[in-house]
Amino acid sequence: MPPSDFKKLKVELSGVIFQLASLHELRNMHPLLVDTETFDGADNDDSLLSLLVILRQALDCVRYSVDRKNVVRSVAHHALLYNLRDDEFRKFIRVSKITFNVLVEMIRQDIVFKAKGDKAKKQQRDVALQLAITLEWYGAYGNGNSVVHLVRDYAVGMGTVPTYVRRVHKALLRHYTTWVFWPSQQQQALSAAFHGERLG
Repeated sequence: MPPSDFKKLKVELSGVIFQLASLHELRNMHPLLVDTETFDGADNDDSLLSLLVILRQALDCVRYSVDRKNVVRSVAHHALLYNLRDDEFRKFIRVSKITFNVLVEMIRQDIVFKAKGDKAKKQQRDVALQLAITLEWYGAYGNGNSVVHLVRDYAVGMGTVPTYVRRVHKALLRHYTTWVFWPSQQQQALSAAFHGERLG
């Protein structure tokens, strides 16, 4: 059953439970409104209501409506990545190894990469891995298909990829004003002279 149908089933079931509970309350408040000739008794409705509530609770306990199949994952790509030549490394990560290492050192101590709380159960994965996944995701235009490749290549979960991208994005934006600024008048003059000479 598709997730949308599963959600619809839960909503419809909740609606039926609400209607039966309302009818039960109405019957308790105004017993004279009940037609004794057509009404079989409150016991049937009570047992039906109980069964529907149990069914709704059971649906809440089930996260997926179909069997899940895990994506085949490998850590070979991540291990191989650092052993590639610079031109091959750039094909995957879109930056040179030197630039990559500078970025890693620049964001390594950012608070977003620290485990939350003193008693964090799990430490975060290496910042270099999170940056590599983010840069490769950016290089793949961030389309949905790229996430599947990253899950397979880096042995991470589907929801982990967007989490890493958000973290790295936040860490890089903290350095925005250091690297992105308007050129000075001298730089503008140099740029104008260069482009004037080159383009005429």
